[in-house]
Amino acid sequence: MNHSQGAHPQTQTGRLRALTDRVAWAISNVLSPPMVGLLGALILALRQPALAAGEWLLFGVYILMAVVLPTGLVFILVAAGRIGDVNMNAREERARPYIFAVACMAVASVVMLAARAPLALLALSFATCLLYALLYVISLRSKVSAHSAGMGLFSAMVVMTAGGPLLLAVPLTLAVMWARVRMRRHTWAQTVAGVLLGGVSFLAVWLAVGGNGAAQSQQ
Repeated sequence: MNHSQGAHPQTQTGRLRALTDRVAWAISNVLSPPMVGLLGALILALRQPALAAGEWLLFGVYILMAVVLPTGLVFILVAAGRIGDVNMNAREERARPYIFAVACMAVASVVMLAARAPLALLALSFATCLLYALLYVISLRSKVSAHSAGMGLFSAMVVMTAGGPLLLAVPLTLAVMWARVRMRRHTWAQTVAGVLLGGVSFLAVWLAVGGNGAAQSQQ
């Protein structure tokens, strides 16, 4: 009787740890870079006034180039045994997907320019291209959390283009950072670096593209 009572706290602790691990896994997958990229594009699309059919098509181009094709390549590489899993835990596994993503987003950005896409979408395309390029360069020597970088870009985009509430962006970003650390995929330093990298990528492009465009439209 005493033995079972003594083991009870350990059992409860084990259950709590298992539950915490499941929560971290769920957050990491629900707020993965592809899902966040899709969510960001949808938020921008819904915030635009009366989009024409061609403009909706441009949002589709962004989703294809930023989400569908890069994610598809990762799954193909996993199936072929070229990388361990979709999280690409070894930094050496990230080079090929990042290069492909940069190429996809470079094409998307040119399309956005040629088609005179809404400024917010144009900024998002260039910022995503820039972020992938920076992630590739960093992956040559080290690695940062791509999940956190995606959330950093998403948070900056929501706040700058949609007047989005920080009360939504900040908790979601912190949740992703915690999940990646909890799953032992990254350190806190790597998640902080990722958030800063994503946020700065969008802010820099927004100031150069979106901010200037907004100022010109008011003149």
